[in-house]
Amino acid sequence: MRPLALLLLLGLPLVAAPVPKSVKKHPPQFPDGVWVLHEFSSDGAVPTLPPSMTKDWVFAGQHVFVGVKAEPADGAKGQPNFTIDDEARPHLRKWGTMPAAYELDGDGDTLRCCYAHDGRKELTECKPQQGVHFYVFKRVK
Repeated sequence: MRPLALLLLLGLPLVAAPVPKSVKKHPPQFPDGVWVLHEFSSDGAVPTLPPSMTKDWVFAGQHVFVGVKAEPADGAKGQPNFTIDDEARPHLRKWGTMPAAYELDGDGDTLRCCYAHDGRKELTECKPQQGVHFYVFKRVK
């Protein structure tokens, strides 16, 4: 007889291994929340940041605001500016009219976000590279 079947027949309780916290806590699917810009690069180079970029950034659905919610990041006056490009892959977006992507770390406290400004039609990974503005945000707690 197999050991598991024997244990079940004898009525001995089975003890499951504890589930790690990283598996229990699921990061948010969307980057909604208030973020502070931690790192920025353009075309792989790190420029001096203008004061407007050092304000809090607010991600809310398909909107990105810099500072307060009254200032959309692309000046679109309330129009969605971080739109979902494909419902099956909500991390792929359009930032204004440019292809964008984002990824959250395991605990949902670091957001990497980028968009291509070089005319390409799609961006599927978020990393510093030529033709891409790359942002790293930390969640405001």
